[in-house]
Amino acid sequence: MKFLKNPVNPNDVQRNLTFATTQHGYSIDDHFTGTPVTPWQLAIAVGIAFILLFLTFFVQIANFWVGILLTSVVLGFLTLAWGDVHINREHLSAVNILIAVASALILYLIFFLGKLLLTMLFPAVEEFTLSLYQLTSSLSPIIGGLLIFFIIAPVEELFWRGFVQHNMQAFLGRELGLVLASILYALAHVCSLNPLLVIAALVGGLFWGALYQWRDNLFLAILSHAIWSVLIFAILPLA
Repeated sequence: MKFLKNPVNPNDVQRNLTFATTQHGYSIDDHFTGTPVTPWQLAIAVGIAFILLFLTFFVQIANFWVGILLTSVVLGFLTLAWGDVHINREHLSAVNILIAVASALILYLIFFLGKLLLTMLFPAVEEFTLSLYQLTSSLSPIIGGLLIFFIIAPVEELFWRGFVQHNMQAFLGRELGLVLASILYALAHVCSLNPLLVIAALVGGLFWGALYQWRDNLFLAILSHAIWSVLIFAILPLA
């Protein structure tokens, strides 16, 4: 692998960028990721995610669960094909599991209090909340919870945090990459026509993105997201 001097003025950026020749051609790499990925690959992957969620929420060409599982399969494949996601054995420590559980409970409490406040200010929030649960009502809470815990939530984190955020931070820096990846995650849910889901995606994206960045541990975000999702959709629903 041949490294060339970065033509960008180092005073204009706060990262150590290099250009590396890879099997995909020239791509940007830096000390944060250590993994080259082209901007086109990232844009195509995010575009595919938008299309799949549009088909799942807006077009609804199939049952919601069929659509979201198909989305998970495709995004999981893209992450494995183009990403470089690592979860090391030390990430699965008891301390990290406790942090993930605690963070999921904290986020659930934030959503619980936020929903109470929004309902008092905007009574229509209750209608949007009910529509979300009606969307998932074709499966029992137990089966739906298992699918969310073992497939849907892990793949979402692998793709949106492990692939999208990870590489956006390489291109744009840690803070801007985190924010932009979270905004894209929220915008991908606009096709649901449910502003409550968009807000939830933005808050969740920032929360799990910060959790991932804090300890550079994707397992934390995966487990936190999985536990939170099961709580809010199956065990302690907000509607």
